[in-house]
Amino acid sequence: MSRFASLLVLFALVFGFLAAPAHAKKKSANRIQTTGIRSFDKVFAQVDDIDDRVRSARKTRKSGHQQLASALALPENTSFSDALAELKDRGAGKIKLVMDGERPTLKATDALPSDVSAALDAVNQATADYTAALASLEGTPATLKKLNKQVAKFPGRFKEEAGAWKLSNAVTRYKQLRKVKQNIEVTQKLPERTRKLIRGFRNDLSLVEQTFGQG
Repeated sequence: MSRFASLLVLFALVFGFLAAPAHAKKKSANRIQTTGIRSFDKVFAQVDDIDDRVRSARKTRKSGHQQLASALALPENTSFSDALAELKDRGAGKIKLVMDGERPTLKATDALPSDVSAALDAVNQATADYTAALASLEGTPATLKKLNKQVAKFPGRFKEEAGAWKLSNAVTRYKQLRKVKQNIEVTQKLPERTRKLIRGFRNDLSLVEQTFGQG
């Protein structure tokens, strides 16, 4: 390749990178992207499926917190533990814990004010949603461990799977390589995101049991 041709390729690569809006780069760097390399994309699609489930479950947990706070007219950022304590206080001994298998639920033993009744319903909805979310995430840490072992080999296999670099495909290959590296980063971060979310759900369920299981 001539010096002039090399400069053209370099210019195209740099221009292509700088031309993308900063917010687009940030957003795309946090999600799995299609690379156009079939063998890689088959694996990344599995990662993307788990990523979608984790994102959905995270929204579910956040919604549960917000619904409880809203029912009690508390600030949206009120912690789940503080909101549960407030519910117990307003319930004035008229709310009891009932375990449905491993899922904690709340039951009124007498008439409750409308806000307290709404908050009780919000907790029961949350524990149902959290239990279902935990079931959807079951086994994902082990699956992600296997997937991370596979994607760790992708940089060394890039030339073999994508094909040789040529002047005619240099920009395409560069973009593919960048996407592969970004996807690997997403894959590497996903296990801890998943474990943290699972711990959060389990902690919330325990908080309900501990708060209302006390005499």
